Amino acid sequence: MPRTVTLPTPRTPVAERVPGALFAGGRYRLLALCGSAPDTEFWHARDVPMGRDVALTVASFAGPGSAAVAVDEYFARTVLLCRIRSGALAGILDMIAVDALAVVVSEWRPSRSLAEVAAGDSGEHGAASALIPLALAVQDAHHGETVVSLDDPNRVRVGMDGIAYLAFPGRPPSVTRLDDVRGLSAVLREITAGTWSSDADGVDGLVGALVDVVATPVATEDDRRTVVDSANGEGLDWSVWLFVMTSVVALVVLGGVGWVVGTSLA
Repeated sequence: MPRTVTLPTPRTPVAERVPGALFAGGRYRLLALCGSAPDTEFWHARDVPMGRDVALTVASFAGPGSAAVAVDEYFARTVLLCRIRSGALAGILDMIAVDALAVVVSEWRPSRSLAEVAAGDSGEHGAASALIPLALAVQDAHHGETVVSLDDPNRVRVGMDGIAYLAFPGRPPSVTRLDDVRGLSAVLREITAGTWSSDADGVDGLVGALVDVVATPVATEDDRRTVVDSANGEGLDWSVWLFVMTSVVALVVLGGVGWVVGTSLA
């Protein structure tokens, strides 16, 4: 279970959260901004004392109301994600409060963004294979009366094993099951560069659609070439081809003779 720590005001102001800057009292060095959602940033960072790369979900609660209460509630919802046993969710390491910021620290995996995957033209079959483990994790969460919080596709990255996973966990207060389903559909659109999406209104229907795609054999270039060659008569043994053609001609001739004889007798 990750621990929750409250840190003093960071030395680096919020406006200076840029690659290379130190964050959270110098605990983390920000390496790259991997995306953002409303009031939330997703960072690849370096845990300086531990000497390891981590993923940071930085949610801001600087609006009206008590930021401390909002941060505590954010952490209370986020920790429920630890109950979901799936490799499609990055493990949560820490949760820290930095003033009006709720920071979820999770494991960093060598991975690619959705845009980078889409540039590789994985196709529908590859996209479905990549997304099924995450969709099953969402299904498991929904059956357990909770949500994964896929409110933005920027939370998702694709590991070097080709599996999409929740790289930046964190549960905003307003996320619903429908947001999870819409988020999965958005990930699907991004991976396929907009060529495929799902109109399923529930995670069960989406999982079923993905499984159907994966279960459908994919025609390779060799398969397509065989079909073309067969249509041109190139894929058959010539002796077989000659026998077939001879048989057809013989049947036609015999049929004609039979018709002539029959009409003559009539």
